[in-house]
Amino acid sequence: FDHHMTPVFEFQVPANWDQMVAVAEKLSRGFQYVRVDLYNIDGRIVVGEMTFTPLNGAYKSEGNLVLGRLLPLDRSRVLEPISADSQGCSARWL
Repeated sequence: FDHHMTPVFEFQVPANWDQMVAVAEKLSRGFQYVRVDLYNIDGRIVVGEMTFTPLNGAYKSEGNLVLGRLLPLDRSRVLEPISADSQGCSARWL
């Protein structure tokens, strides 16, 4: 939506990339749009956050309004919050 955005670094695919994709697919299942931020820390997959609008909070553009109009969001159901165990993990999703 914005041609002025440029990458700031080269992305190197981690060794556990396929696993990271599988985790992102499971976490995003059922949502019309969600960005799943994952980190590879010493071979361990860590979930940073899930963001439900493109570039939410980091970028403003006419493109946000255009994309927002394209997403017919269903607000008729609300999911329970996810609770984490003492190590910050939620086995419910995985």
